[in-house]
Amino acid sequence: MDHNDTFICSLSGVEAPEVEILPDDMADDLGLLPVGWTRITIERRLPAQEWQEIQQVKSIMAEAASQQLPKEQQIPEAIRAIQIQVAAQFASLEANLSPFSNMKEVLFLAPPELDPALATEFFDIRDRLGLPTPSDAEDAEDEESTPEPEAADPVDGTEAASSTA
Repeated sequence: MDHNDTFICSLSGVEAPEVEILPDDMADDLGLLPVGWTRITIERRLPAQEWQEIQQVKSIMAEAASQQLPKEQQIPEAIRAIQIQVAAQFASLEANLSPFSNMKEVLFLAPPELDPALATEFFDIRDRLGLPTPSDAEDAEDEESTPEPEAADPVDGTEAASSTA
């Protein structure tokens, strides 16, 4: 992280105050990310458009060359030889390209404690992604502290009831 980078919350637009940004000597795997802030990194692999186009051109060229062979010479070995020749023509170009286009986006989220609306959004995102949220921890605590229902009378299997006569 460079000194000139700012931390702006992608949900609220709030910018981290300069005094909250860590000093250089405290930088770690999260860089200078202020305490309480969240960094989200999204990485996605997509097919490279130029690579895909080259593969289509190679296929069209090999098919066209195969069609020019007399019918009796259109055997698998001959077709494969044409495919190899066409691939060789594009080998140098393909060597300089990746079949993939990788995207990387980094987002920052301010501490959810700053604003109830921000907290709602923050924990909603976590919930939708299947990450633990405070409500999950509260649910687990509720399950542990829920009292057992009263036991049935061992004689007849019914709960004891008071009667007024």
